[in-house]
Amino acid sequence: MCKTKRKWARLGICSLFLGALALGGLLLGAQPAASADNCIQDKFGKSLVCTANDVRIAFADNIRDTSGNPLTQCTSGNTFSFIADFHVTVGATSRYDIGLWFATDGDPNHDGARSGTCSVNDITDLHTDPAGTVQLGSAFAANLDGDACRDINTANGWGPPNGRVVTVRVDNVSCVDTDNDGKLNLPNCTSWSQNTGGVCNVPNDTVPGSPSKCSCDITFNLPILVETGTIQVTKDASPASLPEPGGEFTFTVGVKNTSSFTNLTVNRICDDQYGTIVKTAAAAPCAAGSLGSITGTTCSVPQTLSPGDNTTPDPPGSTYSCTFTANVTGEPRTVTDVVTVSGLDANNKPVSGSDSAQAIISNVPPTATVVKSLVDLACADVNYRVRVNNTDTAESLTLTALNDNGFGDITKVQGNVLATTCGVAAPNGPGTLPATIAANGSYECDFRAHFCGGSHTDTVTGTLNDNDGGTINPASNSLQVDVSAVVHPQP
Repeated sequence: MCKTKRKWARLGICSLFLGALALGGLLLGAQPAASADNCIQDKFGKSLVCTANDVRIAFADNIRDTSGNPLTQCTSGNTFSFIADFHVTVGATSRYDIGLWFATDGDPNHDGARSGTCSVNDITDLHTDPAGTVQLGSAFAANLDGDACRDINTANGWGPPNGRVVTVRVDNVSCVDTDNDGKLNLPNCTSWSQNTGGVCNVPNDTVPGSPSKCSCDITFNLPILVETGTIQVTKDASPASLPEPGGEFTFTVGVKNTSSFTNLTVNRICDDQYGTIVKTAAAAPCAAGSLGSITGTTCSVPQTLSPGDNTTPDPPGSTYSCTFTANVTGEPRTVTDVVTVSGLDANNKPVSGSDSAQAIISNVPPTATVVKSLVDLACADVNYRVRVNNTDTAESLTLTALNDNGFGDITKVQGNVLATTCGVAAPNGPGTLPATIAANGSYECDFRAHFCGGSHTDTVTGTLNDNDGGTINPASNSLQVDVSAVVHPQP
């Protein structure tokens, strides 16, 4: 009886099949290992349930590139090809025409390799690929039904947990990590038949023998690290603060490539207060700053940074630091200054990071002095001169009152105050109160007061305010006046 599949035997072409099989064996080494096409649902043509678990991929290891070199990583978003040892197990005595279907598009349909774009492989005998660089197929492939697609059974050691190794090349795989565990996801389905008479010559023929004869793994992981470039930015201000009215601050910008294996190139540094610090000609312009522009910088781009990760110390070339200077002036306040560093990773994916620093303008407390001196003596009527000095070098002060502890309010004629130019408008006085005294300026006026007796001692106190709401009451020196016009200054 013909040992080929029953359909071929009914056609009476057993000898033709055996001849073709012999020719197929001669060409096996040159047969493509994979076919990039539609997925298992499209090839089957009917709805699949994939409820059986007779054949599955337990895990994969020994990942290498198409030249046979070890491959441990890929950059997110790239497509690449690789070769891997897939450990395939069978839970039944024997299964035929095994298909290994891999979703190369990242499985946006979330159904393994049922739909979308797939790479499909059958199991072949172990052979060297056409380039003569790597071994593909399996040393334990069985030929149970006489066609070109190999079969597996438990007698050849394909049973769980580890099964047998099938070395497969998978092309144009999208580097994606759908479960965010840092490893490549390669959703897949396995398919098989129960020797129902179908003939399998190429990988696309490895369709399930029925809607249930397939098994899909949506979250299958490969030991390939997936990475998108990441960046860390720091910013510091020096000095931490300046007294009002402020001045020039120096800002230090630090940039670190925190990727594990992806290079990135910095092409722009922007600041929300000062706009463009530096950028390449191709980079988009920064938004205009709120406070103006910088006064100088040591920053330059492009800067290519090698992977840095979180090692200590950082590897050479994984960090970059520069400075820029800018002015912050005005009233006492705290200005928050945000810098943003932008660039591209090795796959031209945008990366950016930001950090802030504070520039503080601190308040300067007001200072003033009051000096009193004897002008002359007219009997018991004494002419006094009062000078209020604004010793604050940064801001003006407002004089609102002048009072003498012996004569009371000296800005008007009252009591023993006989005459005054204090609080009197020009040309008879320096100006009405309140009066503004400029920084390092003064306010000077005279008043005449009457006293009885041989001696009189008193002081004058001023009331002043700054523009931040501060109030001070400096008092003059104590002045003693005798009728003999001898002045005795008091400490």
